[in-house]
Amino acid sequence: MRQSRGRKGDAMANTMTPPKPVTPKQIEKVVAKFRNRLRKGADQMPVKIVQEVLEGKELDHAMADLFRRLVEERGNLIVRTVRVNRSRTPQQAIEATGREMNIAPDVLANMPIVEEETVTVTFFCIDRTAFTMAEADEGYRSRGLVPVDPIALAAVNEAYPSFADEHSNATQ
Repeated sequence: MRQSRGRKGDAMANTMTPPKPVTPKQIEKVVAKFRNRLRKGADQMPVKIVQEVLEGKELDHAMADLFRRLVEERGNLIVRTVRVNRSRTPQQAIEATGREMNIAPDVLANMPIVEEETVTVTFFCIDRTAFTMAEADEGYRSRGLVPVDPIALAAVNEAYPSFADEHSNATQ
């Protein structure tokens, strides 16, 4: 199933088994680095505006999103956890992404249905837009991953609308 189109040369395959998560010690190191950097530039930030930023809701999301993006770029893996509406038909799940459907009706009719309502999907990059099923299978095998069901993939593209613009993705 091809879900969407992204940049040329950025074909992504996806799986359900995420890598080991960040450790508490690593989180403390991230916080310490951020704290030290803020101290170095503290004299350049007006206290009133700093307080406004602290009272807003954007700071924690922006920091976490930036850190996650840096980790993803370095590791060539992208992990997303989403809730999946399992009451939808495969057609409805794909239509909910708002993307152009590029799937044969017989494939759509035979999509596997999985029961999990929350899934973690790991995407890995295949460095070209055209690849064989054997190459995709090897990409999964070499990372210890298995393909995700298409409805879960659709849920990721629905929850993160710009994701598919940046990373063309598919499952098998």
